[in-house]
Amino acid sequence: MANSVLFGQNVTAVGRTEKVTGELEIEGNRAVSGSFTVDLASVKSDSDQRDGQFRGRVMNTERYPEATFELTEPVDFGSAPAVGEQVSAKATGELTVHGETNSVSFELDAQRTADGFRVNGSIPVTFADYGIEAPDFGGIAVEDDGNIEFLLAFDRA
Repeated sequence: MANSVLFGQNVTAVGRTEKVTGELEIEGNRAVSGSFTVDLASVKSDSDQRDGQFRGRVMNTERYPEATFELTEPVDFGSAPAVGEQVSAKATGELTVHGETNSVSFELDAQRTADGFRVNGSIPVTFADYGIEAPDFGGIAVEDDGNIEFLLAFDRA
């Protein structure tokens, strides 16, 4: 998600995909390891033109087809939540986008389900940190930062 100015109008550009894979290892009340990978070429917005710009000039998905996140520190939930209970915690890891890797920390919410966990959160990003130039052409300007929002469902293996 990124905020843009489109011919003088403030617009929030949002792209979504369900092509996400990953794993999460839980020991007691902590996530001791975890990672997820996003197929960037499958990200779709409400505009085919925006999607083309995203996959081409902005993200270059032919060269960098995926974004990844991997925990570098355990996530402590404080206690093992009961089924249906939601807990909040801080996650720290490495986010790789556009061939560049940076350390990130962010808040997340986790909910235990009958079969596993659902985890959601938002990772703030500054595009320049990942070698991405925010588009600024022909009446379209995108801010230098945005958020990677996620909702992940992990089933017990």
